[in-house]
Parts: sequence; C-alpha cells; structure tokens
Amino acid sequence: MIKNSSTTVVPKYYSYGPRKLNVLQCKLRLGCSDLNQDKHLIGISNTDLCVCGEIESADHYLLQCGNNLVSKIKMLDSITAVLEAKGIGLGEIDQFIDVNLLLKGTSRGLVELKSHMNDSYYKSVLC
Repeated sequence: MIKNSSTTVVPKYYSYGPRKLNVLQCKLRLGCSDLNQDKHLIGISNTDLCVCGEIESADHYLLQCGNNLVSKIKMLDSITAVLEAKGIGLGEIDQFIDVNLLLKGTSRGLVELKSHMNDSYYKSVLC
C-alpha cells in the first residue's frame, strides 16, 4: 500500500501497469471520463446515451454494451482464469465480476487481475 499526502491508503494496484491506462481507469472510477453520462452531468454533452441507445455509464461501457464485444470476451476470459486459479468457483465468478472489481480492484488481493485487464481489454477499448 502507498500512502499519499492526506494519509489515505491507496491500493498498490491503482498504479500498476502503464500510466495512461491508470489515468483512464481513474477517470472512470471518479466519474470524469469521456463517457456520455459523465459529460452530460457537467453539461458538455447533449445526451447521456451510448450509440446503442442505453445510458453510457462505466458499468454499461465495460460490461453491458455490445460494442467492442470481442475485447470484452477476452478480458472476461482472462479474469475468469485468474479467479479460478485463486480457487473461486464458476458459480461465484458471475457474482464476483462487476464494475467495482474492474475499476476499484478487490479486497481478495488479486493484483494480477489488473495486469490481465490491461493486457486484454483496456489497451483495446480505452485507448
């Protein structure tokens, strides 16, 4: 764990991997990304909708939208493999993978998840 100047403990996986990807992930986490929902909230977009017609939130963009489906499947397959290797059963995995896991990490200490997400998803979807 890293401590910043306000003595808030910041998980080390927040800064794991390429800086550009960490910045994009942080923007999604904080609600100040280039997604239409975030831009609409601050008045720089006329709509909060994705091109598919749903509200373009981080959850929608990362997990629900049919755009970039191949990259999403690769990412979810990679995460599933890591979770299975850590002893998390297939029945648990569907409940375990959500937008909080993708943007905030996990309390189970699965730091390697971020490397799999960087390699298989963030590079192709967020860049």
